[in-house]
Amino acid sequence: LKRGDRHPSVRWLREQLGKLSDDLPGVDAAGLTGAADATDFDAALQEAVVTFQRQEQLLADGIVGPATWIRLGSGSTDCRGLREIDLTLGGSGG
Repeated sequence: LKRGDRHPSVRWLREQLGKLSDDLPGVDAAGLTGAADATDFDAALQEAVVTFQRQEQLLADGIVGPATWIRLGSGSTDCRGLREIDLTLGGSGG
């Protein structure tokens, strides 16, 4: 998932980062969970993802790939669902 994408999984991503916002400098939980369209991966969400990735010592590119997905606690190390999201959105699968 990346900025500009619209997908139901973005809502879960917003909720997870909102829960972690106290530990993420500069991330406003209200800005994440109170978005007009919770399925839209917007600039505020991208900034929160980058902050999370830096904190977790992941590649801080703002793209939610398998490593970020797992660290966020998706509840699974099986990223097939993420691959399906990527293909649905027309991504390269990276």
